[in-house]
Amino acid sequence: MSKLRSGNGCALVLADLSSAKSFSKALAKAWRQMLGDAKAVLKRNWCFFLEGPLGSGKSFLVREFLKACGWKAAVNSPSFSLREDYQLTSGHVAHLDLYRLKTPYELVDLGVEELFSAPITSFIEWPTTLAKWLPEPDITLHLNYISSSPGRSLNVVNHTLEGQELIKLCLENFAAR
Repeated sequence: MSKLRSGNGCALVLADLSSAKSFSKALAKAWRQMLGDAKAVLKRNWCFFLEGPLGSGKSFLVREFLKACGWKAAVNSPSFSLREDYQLTSGHVAHLDLYRLKTPYELVDLGVEELFSAPITSFIEWPTTLAKWLPEPDITLHLNYISSSPGRSLNVVNHTLEGQELIKLCLENFAAR
């Protein structure tokens, strides 16, 4: 892991699959820590935007996050269903893939209004086209390929104070692995 910059985010190099799994576990641990924090009780909705080219590992990060939170069943990619939901002991998680959506009307069928009102954590792949109709993200995770390497670069940007605290806890957990 390399921390390249800080401020409202950071950049990491995930050298291999093991590093990517470790980051997902650190994020899940930080999320659970925040949910257990009395100050975070007021924060009912968490929103993560996932960006990056096809095959860069967006769904992989969500799958590993869910496993780290205790999900035992299969974790399906939302590429075809567009939305997959998971009820964890620590809360409800929705994983959406908006790659094929073009208009805000298509979001209604996915129950996006629930992301604003219900206590839910959402991971939204390909949010850019419809971002103004989505909840404000707490964090954006942008994955990219590293030339001639199996690893990935990961840019993490916080957009809220809660997102900033979550990143801080995540990086502490990640460094302690």
